[in-house]
Amino acid sequence: MTLRRGLALLLLLPLIFILNSCKTFTWHQKMTVTVETPVGDVSGSSVTRMKVISKPRTLPDAGVVEAKLTGEAVVVEVLTGRYVFALLELGWAEAAYADARTGVGKEGFEDFMRHIVAQKGKPAMPLPEDALPRLVTFGDISDPTSVALVDPDDLAASFGPGVRLKSVTLEITDEPVSEGRVESLLGWWLGNRAGSYNEVAPIQLPDNSPRGWSHLSALEFWSLDRLKTIEGAAR
Repeated sequence: MTLRRGLALLLLLPLIFILNSCKTFTWHQKMTVTVETPVGDVSGSSVTRMKVISKPRTLPDAGVVEAKLTGEAVVVEVLTGRYVFALLELGWAEAAYADARTGVGKEGFEDFMRHIVAQKGKPAMPLPEDALPRLVTFGDISDPTSVALVDPDDLAASFGPGVRLKSVTLEITDEPVSEGRVESLLGWWLGNRAGSYNEVAPIQLPDNSPRGWSHLSALEFWSLDRLKTIEGAAR
């Protein structure tokens, strides 16, 4: 081995060690939303895949945790032709990130990730109120201008008397990642393109801001990789 090659190998060893020190945790989580209606309870579920990478403290961005969520939003047909969507969010993992940032430390964070994965096969856990996903509905499922936020504490305001959110639960599962349900209802959205990169255009969600609306992204209904797969199949 030449001296130059030997020095190059010595320089690479720390990088190899750092890369091998990155810890990756992956699990499938199933969110189920149950709504009480005058004619009985209705529910909908979606299985998403979570991938979390914990970086070693030797990296410049030590303590940073990267996460990737794959899947689609939960859909519940509350009344005939009227739907509520529970938007994609990191949910459970977000709480873990907060712990990691406030001093739990790398080992504590990884232990928490292992604890999540170990919940597979155990009963679904109800999500606390402060961890509920954002809910939206469409007055007309084919009309993007009819989108509106849904108050989790007052579904009756959106769907009429006798309708209330009964529960939102999360469980670790071996079930495959869900696909197709959102596309079957909001497929029209994928044809709306805008911007220099011809991306799926956002829709305007009414709110109380001075301009009266905020953007609602397609990435709150489909994960980026799922959206790319759908777009690729359409070409």
